[in-house]
Amino acid sequence: MKLLKHIIRTLFALLALVCTTSCENEFIKVIPNTDELVFDYYGGDTILTVRCTEGTMWYVETKPAEWCEVYPETGQSGDIIKVSVSPNTFQDRRATLKLVCAGKSKAIDIVVQARCLTPGKIVDLGLSVKWAGWNIGATSPEGYGGYYAWGETTEKSDYLEKNYKHYNTSTGEYTHICDNISGTWIYDVALSKWGGGWRMPTKEEIEELVKKCTWEWGTYKGVNGQYVIGPNGNSIFLPAAGRRYAGELYIELPFGYYWSATNYDDDSAHRLLFTDGDVDCFNLDLCYCGNSVRAVTE
Repeated sequence: MKLLKHIIRTLFALLALVCTTSCENEFIKVIPNTDELVFDYYGGDTILTVRCTEGTMWYVETKPAEWCEVYPETGQSGDIIKVSVSPNTFQDRRATLKLVCAGKSKAIDIVVQARCLTPGKIVDLGLSVKWAGWNIGATSPEGYGGYYAWGETTEKSDYLEKNYKHYNTSTGEYTHICDNISGTWIYDVALSKWGGGWRMPTKEEIEELVKKCTWEWGTYKGVNGQYVIGPNGNSIFLPAAGRRYAGELYIELPFGYYWSATNYDDDSAHRLLFTDGDVDCFNLDLCYCGNSVRAVTE
């Protein structure tokens, strides 16, 4: 009986040793050895060599994300794997690549750094004019700033036809102040507030901004809006600040409304309108409504 117990203990010990040795021989790793791949916002490629248990196959169990391609998705020990990352937007990106072989796994974090806004109050986007880094009435790119009726230079609590400066309540008619108020001290809020060569953009300058730049919807410091990237790679952020009508700020739906200096007729003017997935440089609004203003300079 004692001999039988001794034999059983010996068999269990041998079995444990075999399992331990087998487990120790099962592995998966990459060369260079890393747990994290970091890319700048331009993206790019990197090559890793996969080492794993001889005679077995490794495979990709978890693909990182749609912005990251991995090829091939399976192989043997010594094969290479290519990780390709597309250029990033202004949002941080992070995902995990998981490789598996013989029950062992290797996780690698994929990190893509976010693009940065071009700093400063004056931003050269490579267009015919330079654009302000933030709205009139704001002090930073994410600030909503002020809301102004077209051709007025101060904010107010109510934005109505009856209290619009260029509407005659007695006759029920609008005053034709100018076809283009850009650079006029009396009507241009950008020039009135900032001076120094700043002015409201014309309809044509907004059209140039829309057609020659890349627009990406996103958030900046928690604020929804559009990132605008110029042909030269510089960028600005336009917050979706909504608009004012009567005594209310309409911002529940994330829209941005920005006046141009060009009127359409006496009661309406051209503006820029955008939301997630849509940018319209030919939009119109009633002149007495409160919209945002982003200034330009030469």
